[in-house]
Amino acid sequence: EPIAGAIMPLVDLTYAVNAEDSALVRGIREQLLELLERCGIHAISPCAGDRFDRSSMRPHRVLATQEHASHECVASFEKLGFRSGARVLRPASVNVYRIQPLAVSVSKTERNSP
Repeated sequence: EPIAGAIMPLVDLTYAVNAEDSALVRGIREQLLELLERCGIHAISPCAGDRFDRSSMRPHRVLATQEHASHECVASFEKLGFRSGARVLRPASVNVYRIQPLAVSVSKTERNSP
């Protein structure tokens, strides 16, 4: 697992640069992930719409929603997580939707009424 500690930040760097425009960076990322898999370490990469799983994810940002179907669902991921077998080495960092109550405004006269 010490190798994972050294490689995980390199994988993060491949996401930090605009890798979608670079076949080289995408290739490096794939090679790093394959190396981790050969060591028994697998990426946790939730997709938008997946249910939020506290055991393998941590919220990076909470996004308000009024849609019940989106409550506690992943909006997007910020950083891959990694696991070795059932053990989570690093949870995936995700943006998650949560229902937020609508703010109710009370007029001045309603506040002063007995």
